[in-house]
Amino acid sequence: GRGLQVVCIDVKEGAHAMAPFVDRYAWTFPVLLDDAGGVSMRFAPIKEGLPPEVAIINAHFVLDADGVVVYRDFLNMERFDAKAVHVRAFLDRFLEGAAA
Repeated sequence: GRGLQVVCIDVKEGAHAMAPFVDRYAWTFPVLLDDAGGVSMRFAPIKEGLPPEVAIINAHFVLDADGVVVYRDFLNMERFDAKAVHVRAFLDRFLEGAAA
């Protein structure tokens, strides 16, 4: 609905690893397979203590219509947020601003 496209980019795992997640959570959005990791590394955040190939696995990004990163956060496994509350709150604010 609201002019938003959700995409999952799977880094270096392949369809065999992603299929159970897609089935279990009934994902209806595209899952792109980044077998070589090139697409993912383009957006790899710098996270102290983590190499880029690990940090990218634990990150959420929001890009605007021009492909500019307007939001990023890291998945926190200690306080796992399965409903992505912080990302959703940002998207609500971002989309309200876009509609204005």
